[in-house]
Amino acid sequence: MANVLVLANETIGGRPLLDAIKDRHAEGDARFFIVVPRTRPKYGNVIYDEAVRSSAQVRIDLALAFARHEGIEASGEVGDEDPFNAALDAVAEHRISEVIVSTHPSTSSGWLRRDLPERIKDATGLPVEHVISPYPQKVLS
Repeated sequence: MANVLVLANETIGGRPLLDAIKDRHAEGDARFFIVVPRTRPKYGNVIYDEAVRSSAQVRIDLALAFARHEGIEASGEVGDEDPFNAALDAVAEHRISEVIVSTHPSTSSGWLRRDLPERIKDATGLPVEHVISPYPQKVLS
């Protein structure tokens, strides 16, 4: 059985990512592991660690609810602040065999400015599917 890592943050509920998950599920024999990195907000003077973790957990919970609704086997966790480290941690811990990374378009994606999908592919040797969710996104509709 394939263990598919889904790495996303703000785009977790975007239609392109949800479609990619459903399409991979339709191919058969896969379970999904969803990781949302702990991401500090861009604005604000005081940011509490628990609020950052809770925000990421809400995104995971929404994705897991979608998976359950679709009959897809999935679990998830809040990952490291650095999405690259979050992905490598999941690959090492959960025997990941392929990766789906969801980002905003290149004009607004910090993950793409850091070449995240390619870096994950180079570091792990795993197939990496990159999904772009336009902004603003449709959330779990």
